[in-house]
Amino acid sequence: MEEKEQEVKDRILQATVELLRRERDVESVSMRKIAAEAGVAVSMLNYHYRSKEQLVNLAVRGFISSVITGSAPGQSNPPDSSAEQSDADPVERMRRHLKSAASFLAAHPGISRVSILQDLKNGGQEDDNSSQTTSLVTRQLREIRPEVDDEIRLELMARIQVAAVQNLFLRAPLYKEQLGLDFFQAEDRDRLMDFVIDTILAVSYTHLTLPTKR
Repeated sequence: MEEKEQEVKDRILQATVELLRRERDVESVSMRKIAAEAGVAVSMLNYHYRSKEQLVNLAVRGFISSVITGSAPGQSNPPDSSAEQSDADPVERMRRHLKSAASFLAAHPGISRVSILQDLKNGGQEDDNSSQTTSLVTRQLREIRPEVDDEIRLELMARIQVAAVQNLFLRAPLYKEQLGLDFFQAEDRDRLMDFVIDTILAVSYTHLTLPTKR
């Protein structure tokens, strides 16, 4: 019985993700549509999940996490995969990873918006999607800046990079109007990502003073 229930729940979560990918807007995804996509009764959704918000959040968190770790069906290797060429320049590899991540945000705006806003609303958790992404960026920065032995400095720079990209995505219409750069246009998006990385790497770690704990 438990195995069958889990199979139903998995179908519901997959159906939710698929609808969000197609509709590109969480408001357009109703419980009735999710039930129809999953091939179950609406009452089954209500039985397993308290609300549409809880269902969408669980589905999105699981999907984005699987993308980050490279375990999502049809997704490529994770950003820090050993499949990367060992002799590739780490900065260029970081640029390629960031542009790929930004392209994912642009191609999946509904799912990405839910994931980012959920992390912000919850105030940050060690295992949320933003934290997983930050860990990946920290490892990349550690490779690029091996002379920096202060892990807090590296993690702060990684957090700044992740926050900058999330902000550029969430406020894309405003920045298009004010700056003339469209996050959802590939050439503009790549320019934005190059600027983010160039800014992060231009920071002088030697002269960066961190606030001390009280």
